[in-house]
Amino acid sequence: MTALGLERLPYDPDQVTPGVIGFAVTAAVALVVILLLLDFTRRVRRINDRADIRARIDAEVAERDALERAAAEGQPDAVEEAAARDAGIAEGGPAGPTGSLEAAPQDDASAIEAEPVERERRGDA
Repeated sequence: MTALGLERLPYDPDQVTPGVIGFAVTAAVALVVILLLLDFTRRVRRINDRADIRARIDAEVAERDALERAAAEGQPDAVEEAAARDAGIAEGGPAGPTGSLEAAPQDDASAIEAEPVERERRGDA
């Protein structure tokens, strides 16, 4: 039976452990994985924060451009409405006092992006 490799071993195969070296290597790999996950989380959070800030800036620039266009076209009602909305006294939310999207100086996508900015200005956030 020695041809099949079934000879008796000098130790019990069920009692073999990796020992201190195996534990140390496994612990080191686990520590490296945890540190990588923490770094990854930090980087993703930073990217998301930068995207939010970019969206807020884009919304504010779009609103400012709309105000400038309205002032250049001689639409004092739109300028007053935007000033009232900035002051937080406009009724009807981001669409303006009439409640229609046509009165809003932004398109639907800009209004959705600007919503957190509007909430922050009103103090709801």
